[in-house]
Amino acid sequence: MSTKSILHGQLKMEFYDTSYNFNKYMPESHSFDLLSRTPKKTNQNLIDIHQRRYLGNKYSVLNLIEHIIKNEISEYKSICDIFAGTGTVGNYFNSKNVEVVSNDLLYSNYITLNAFLSDEHYDENKIEELLEYFNQDIYAYDNYFSKHFGDKYYSIENSRKIGAIREEIEELFAQKKLTFKEKSILITSLIYAMDKIANTVGHYDAYIKKENKTIIFKIKEIEY
Repeated sequence: MSTKSILHGQLKMEFYDTSYNFNKYMPESHSFDLLSRTPKKTNQNLIDIHQRRYLGNKYSVLNLIEHIIKNEISEYKSICDIFAGTGTVGNYFNSKNVEVVSNDLLYSNYITLNAFLSDEHYDENKIEELLEYFNQDIYAYDNYFSKHFGDKYYSIENSRKIGAIREEIEELFAQKKLTFKEKSILITSLIYAMDKIANTVGHYDAYIKKENKTIIFKIKEIEY
């Protein structure tokens, strides 16, 4: 499934390829096979778990963390990522031979951690069909999200679409038309898409006033 590019000023919902694999990402766009320790180039068209604005993201110090663990512990079979956040550390060490336990108090992080790190089965065709449906410009009504966040971090149009999609995902799950894994993938796709078009220059301490953008959701691969 090819990845669609992110256009300036548009929000695109991205689908992450959730096939369970053990290629881990390294700084400078290299992946690292934890079993053979052979560096490999990553697919530049894939969105990685670390590509989200998040204060305290440890992506830049993954090499240092691994170096310390090697020197102090040497061999290990499990890792507990107590304050997991975006999950970059747990994702980096996740392999066939290492059990990763990730914990975070923030529910949105729990959802994204489940989407990226869980090896539960999901229906890829179902996800693709839903994303194509969500990409249609049919969300024109006000909802909780647009009433509280419209014309702030997101335009009114974007907020209406975000809110409507989020409510529909929850409704599908309540009707047992989605597994929890599939729900997690869809919400994670929405979170990462929202992050790319938020009216802010960095983290979410403040928003840019009078910023208008258009929300368009597209399918994109999510690498696990």
